[in-house]
Amino acid sequence: MLACPLCHSTFPSLANHASSHRCPNKACILFDHTFSSRKGVPILIPPDAEYSIVDVRPQSEHDIFPLIGFQDRFTSSSLLSLRQNLHDFFYQYNRLELPLYRHVYSRLPANANVLVVGGGNLDASENAKLDWVKLFLSKGARFCVTDIYMTENLHCMCDAHYLPFSNESFDAVIVTTVLEHVLSPSRVVSEIHRVLRNNGIIYATVPFNQCVHEGAFDFTRFTLNGQRWLFRHFDEVKASYLVGACCSWLYNITSSISLVFRFKPLGLFVRLILWQPCFIIDRLLPRSVHINQALCNYFLGQKNNSHSFIARDLISYYDSMVQPKA
Repeated sequence: MLACPLCHSTFPSLANHASSHRCPNKACILFDHTFSSRKGVPILIPPDAEYSIVDVRPQSEHDIFPLIGFQDRFTSSSLLSLRQNLHDFFYQYNRLELPLYRHVYSRLPANANVLVVGGGNLDASENAKLDWVKLFLSKGARFCVTDIYMTENLHCMCDAHYLPFSNESFDAVIVTTVLEHVLSPSRVVSEIHRVLRNNGIIYATVPFNQCVHEGAFDFTRFTLNGQRWLFRHFDEVKASYLVGACCSWLYNITSSISLVFRFKPLGLFVRLILWQPCFIIDRLLPRSVHINQALCNYFLGQKNNSHSFIARDLISYYDSMVQPKA
């Protein structure tokens, strides 16, 4: 399954268990290039790649990633579980997304290969706490978790613009709150399309009316129309807003409070106090308000090689989104 991130030539089978990997394709500019590993995790990021913000050229034996951006994200399973429980209590993200993950689950074959792009903090082990992960595991799903940050849950360190996997390796790809952090979302989605098997499933979430987060590593926002065009080579199974307008307003106002007073906990405290009332108000607002001002959107689709969605379809697509559902 592991392959050169540029030419996609599969690494020799023995190399999948080795401490280093080499591209076997003599026509590739990375031919015989040695990819190293760190803490047993293969590092499959091409050097000097156009879209990669990660510099993988070692400056010294102990300084592998001088421009990685953030320190290693080693988080204990107990802390991750606590954070997930708090998020679910205050924000209800897991409750909102679980029905969507069930859609993915219903389309998964037994023993499916599932790629999680940019999910380094996701525990996909047998001790997983998230309901959707446990649901997938109950069907024999095999997870491959990737990120550009080192975490204790990582299977492969890679850049999403250059996925180091053979064509049609996965039955499903999960990419949530990631595409705003890549320089070329269209290239990343093209890579996802490549590594998905025919009729493979993608589930993605993207921010819309949301202020900058992660500083210099935040690049893009998507309307629902922009999202649909991004995933135009996929058949849409289900797509809409995930978190509504009132919560979006609260998120941005409280982020501004943190910036004005230069004290992040203050804005976070106000947000936690008011999130549930805003969540309730969102249920009373018309759909058109959320379509145009939601905090984030989601897309659940299926790989389609016929490319049936065209630019002219976007007008009618938007109209169908803002109209009340019967």
